[in-house]
Amino acid sequence: MVVGDIFIDINMKVDSLQIALGGITQCSQLKYAFGGSGNVSSALSLLAIDNCFMGKAGKDALGEQYRVDLEKCGTKTNILVDSELPTGILVSIIDNSAERSFLISRGANDGLSPDEIESALSTVDYDVLYITGYSLVNSPQRDAILRVANHAHRMGAKIFFDAGAYNTIKDSQKYFDEILKLSAIVSTNEKEALALTQLTDSDKALRELSDLAPIIVMRLGMDGCVISAHGKEIRVPAPTIAAIDTTGAGDAFNAAFIYGMLNNWSYEHIGLFANWFASKKIEQLGARSFPLKSEIHATMSRLRQDN
Repeated sequence: MVVGDIFIDINMKVDSLQIALGGITQCSQLKYAFGGSGNVSSALSLLAIDNCFMGKAGKDALGEQYRVDLEKCGTKTNILVDSELPTGILVSIIDNSAERSFLISRGANDGLSPDEIESALSTVDYDVLYITGYSLVNSPQRDAILRVANHAHRMGAKIFFDAGAYNTIKDSQKYFDEILKLSAIVSTNEKEALALTQLTDSDKALRELSDLAPIIVMRLGMDGCVISAHGKEIRVPAPTIAAIDTTGAGDAFNAAFIYGMLNNWSYEHIGLFANWFASKKIEQLGARSFPLKSEIHATMSRLRQDN
């Protein structure tokens, strides 16, 4: 089960992140896309993993389109509707290095309440809960996320927690700390790991996080990832690619990691598949620019032979 944010993405490729205040800054490429935590659900459905998405949208055409798109992918949905706040909007500005920066209006996401989540939980059975730090920014949504995390923990489900944007962690540290204690798998990039631990050395941050959760995954961009699992560290390289847009790369990685985990692959092969899956997304504009099914099947076949 994926519980989290609903965003409509506006992806803009620019030559420079410098904005001409009072003037015009041109973008070279533009793409409208569905985003948010539904990226993980969409990827899981592509990978033939049965999943349900839960979140809150506005009572508008964008929220309805979001639901329809996920259901077309094969994801079950339980999308609550806010009659006052609009569906969330995210503007992703991507520079020539493929690095992205977000401007967001959270809209209806922040209106998700603990009572709403409690009611919705009674209708779903799940073995893995996926949540992110992006949903811990404001109340009542972050209280709802804590409610679902505690419910999952009591029910014996594994919690997969993605830390989210590094610059949101400090103001919500106590919420992050509570989620970390409940999590079975934590996925971060280097900046997020440092923010979570308030350290300046990524290796020390990885070791400290490993004391909090059984499995820590640190995504290292073009250097691949390092997986700390039950006291053992495994470094896995990433393929060399021509990067276009890193928007949603973490979501793609996490979905592929979940797939390998549910299929009991070795951590090395999980890391190889997750790195590959994320790299294919990075080669295209937009958060849900996933590889083709034929490419996925070929890569899975190769990894099975090596496993």
